[in-house]
Amino acid sequence: MLGRRILFAKTSSWFSFLLILIVFALVLSGCLSGIIDTGENGKNPFNVFRGVWKNTNIPGVGTVEIAINEPVEGGYNEAELAENQFFKGSVTCSNFSNGYLDIVDFHLSIDDTYFYIWATIAKEIEDNPLKPGSYLAVRVWEEVDSVRDDFKLDGSLEDNDSLKVTSLRIIQKGQEIYNLKDDHNTEYLIFEKQR
Repeated sequence: MLGRRILFAKTSSWFSFLLILIVFALVLSGCLSGIIDTGENGKNPFNVFRGVWKNTNIPGVGTVEIAINEPVEGGYNEAELAENQFFKGSVTCSNFSNGYLDIVDFHLSIDDTYFYIWATIAKEIEDNPLKPGSYLAVRVWEEVDSVRDDFKLDGSLEDNDSLKVTSLRIIQKGQEIYNLKDDHNTEYLIFEKQR
């Protein structure tokens, strides 16, 4: 009986991870239109994500900044359809109690306790549900006085210096202060890499 529970727990964890990966693939959309460092000539293809990405004009929020630093140890995975890498970094946004949150590891879960900066490079393979390209997902949250502040972002690289964000939702003190899906004047946001 105990053996079945352990097997079920391990299977359930892998199933959850696979489910999150599939949802991630379905949520992201966009097409790669610029030139992106693909890692040829011995470079790490994930280096293009590293740096500070910024948008200063988000309605009701102002400036949002995502700093992507070094990879999380043990946070690399290569699958048939894509390579994935988790990063350390931070998100600076007015919705957080201190104005920012640091990310030093990653946590995947389907129960809304996720916490990560996740980069994916989709491979050019026939029947790949992900369009070939480079994608970024950021999920961070904090709880202050039993009230949750939340930040969710999905986007794709247009080129080495432009991140096209197609989904952004920001919650402060339990109230949604921005949702790109509800912004009928904006189809996407561009975050520029800072030099």
